[in-house]
Amino acid sequence: RKRGAFRAFLRELVIGSLVRHAAACLPLGTLAKNYLVAMGANPERCSFCPDTPDVEAMQLQCAALPSSSKIREENQLPTKKPLFLYVGRFVESKRVDLLIKAYALLRGREVDAALVLVGSGLKESAFRQQVKERNIKDLYFLGYKQPAELPALYTMADATILPSDEEPWGVVVNESLACGTPVIASDHVGAAPDLIESNRTGNIFRAGDVEALTATMRRFINLLHQSEPKAIADACREQALAWGYKLCKESFLSAVMSAALRKSRRRKKP
Repeated sequence: RKRGAFRAFLRELVIGSLVRHAAACLPLGTLAKNYLVAMGANPERCSFCPDTPDVEAMQLQCAALPSSSKIREENQLPTKKPLFLYVGRFVESKRVDLLIKAYALLRGREVDAALVLVGSGLKESAFRQQVKERNIKDLYFLGYKQPAELPALYTMADATILPSDEEPWGVVVNESLACGTPVIASDHVGAAPDLIESNRTGNIFRAGDVEALTATMRRFINLLHQSEPKAIADACREQALAWGYKLCKESFLSAVMSAALRKSRRRKKP
């Protein structure tokens, strides 16, 4: 986002100085790395350390779950329709209002689907009122769920949607992919460039653009009819593993070694 001149000066003075003198940096992903490099970081001393859950544990939990149809039945949800899922807080920056509008447009264009919203927050009553006023069908509020309950919800969905205007990373992306479910995310989601591969592990749309989100949801439904579900799920799980704890451990060790080597070199200087 654009900053005022004074804030930009302070950022350069404080953050820039720290970054330029850092022995190593641990950005979450590509967007964070680009920011650090713009602040003066050495790109060769940047190692990705994503915000990730225990992907392997989530995959083991998913393997023990019943079928997606059974999970939907247990939650009194449609079993035959493409189902989109949102998981997160009900706050303005998450743009759940945009998602509801896009879903309403999708339904208005005679595309049969369902949308499930999981979470709670200050805007929940406003979102419920939005759904009531528009008389939107097959849209369900499931309320807040504990982390242990989420793998079943990701598993039952055809795609998870994260339409945020501001999202430094978005661990929901990791969680959904770990459960074999692709993600539709805005281009303001930090995880999107690294974890979402178009038409393979999901799709990315322009943040704040309701028509772009609607079109992306529609294209994704068409993709579901053309693709092998197992191939999509396998690709999602593989991507989640690639950005899991192993990468974090390797990156942290690399950063420590970089710092130690730099300190050793300084000690040897006369």
